Amino acid sequence: VEPVPPRPGVVKLLFVGRLELRKGAALLLQALPGLLRDHPQLQVDIVGDDGQVIDGETLRHRHEAIWREAGVDATRVTFHGAVSRDSLLQHYAGCDIFVAPSRYESFGLIYVEAMTFAKPVVGLAVGGVVDVVDHGRNGLLVERDDPVLLAEAIASLIGDPVRRAAMGRAGRALY
Repeated sequence: VEPVPPRPGVVKLLFVGRLELRKGAALLLQALPGLLRDHPQLQVDIVGDDGQVIDGETLRHRHEAIWREAGVDATRVTFHGAVSRDSLLQHYAGCDIFVAPSRYESFGLIYVEAMTFAKPVVGLAVGGVVDVVDHGRNGLLVERDDPVLLAEAIASLIGDPVRRAAMGRAGRALY
């Protein structure tokens, strides 16, 4: 599967992982309303099992309800659930930015997978992520578990296609 060239007027953000607290899914879901409001070109693909129930509901349903109540237009967010390996590779190939704000990663294979497709990555500065992501070179590391900081990191890449491409090339070279 070859990387897909960027589409004019569209920036695709990809999250891969189970929608659970440890994988940072709630952090991303909290950051999305402002990103969607401020960046009309943003489209978000969320890939991974979204069926884990936490306090009686899934993170997906909890945040969709919060977004509806706040008047957030979430039509540009697509939850794909668990997908086949071929479909996953297509998602990596087609994204412009990869994000996985995991609160713990022993290695961070998902970051390397995104880098194989020359995609810049965004993650938290935890565990093995710091061994894979070179902040400012092949991606961005967020220092704290904070949706505002995560949104700022993502926004800085949404608005800078030249930087995205350079980080993607650096990630591909590292791979």
